[in-house]
Amino acid sequence: MFVADLAKTLSPDFIVHNDILRLCQCPKVAIILAKFIWWAQVCERKYPERNGWFYQTHKDFIQQFALKRRGYEKARKVLVEQLGVLEYRRAGFFGRMNWRVNAEKLQAQLCRLRGRGTTPVESNFHQDRDGYWLPKSIPLEQWHLFLDSRTKKTGRLQQSVQMKRKWVNQLEKLVKEYTEVPAFMAYIAKRGWANFIVHPSVKWDDVIQSQSAVSNVPAVVLKQEESKPPGNSSISPDDVDKIRKDLRSRFNIKGSD
Repeated sequence: MFVADLAKTLSPDFIVHNDILRLCQCPKVAIILAKFIWWAQVCERKYPERNGWFYQTHKDFIQQFALKRRGYEKARKVLVEQLGVLEYRRAGFFGRMNWRVNAEKLQAQLCRLRGRGTTPVESNFHQDRDGYWLPKSIPLEQWHLFLDSRTKKTGRLQQSVQMKRKWVNQLEKLVKEYTEVPAFMAYIAKRGWANFIVHPSVKWDDVIQSQSAVSNVPAVVLKQEESKPPGNSSISPDDVDKIRKDLRSRFNIKGSD
């Protein structure tokens, strides 16, 4: 048996990078920071609304790292006070702490270690109007159209974090399989559907055409319709009512005249 074969069977929990070892100058402290970086990545992926915060009890902390009280205090002093790469706060009751990796300070420390200046890192996430973090593969314009459609259906001005997390997971799967995801999002929003699931009845030609329908045309048409003088002899009152009904039906506009 080769070691390479055996390595494939090991759990790829986290990696202690050489830069982390050099930065911490202590193997146990480096392992703690590497583990925290791994936890932070999991938290950012699964719970973006937490902004990188995750909790650990004191008992869990001691058991996972096989540290005694003295080792725990040393690690916290190095990572929190000396390097400033970790933040912590009480979680509301005894024995539990919230932790967060300060990415900006960690980057500054690594750049100092490498003898380079700090350079901005392009993020792969952006925030929607509610402050929820989304992957940049999900366009904000179509996302907000979808949120508006859900508000119209449910009457809730802001959708729950649990629902947003479910929709993001659905969209991330679609991004890997389809290229017209923005058009599909507009297609879903226009119909008021509640999920981003490709039903067998969905035709992608209709999806692509729906993208062009999401424009200012409805507002312009309605504005022109409202600005027409009531005494226009070229259009009868019956024709005006028919046009209004067609427009309301086409653009799913509810309410009385």
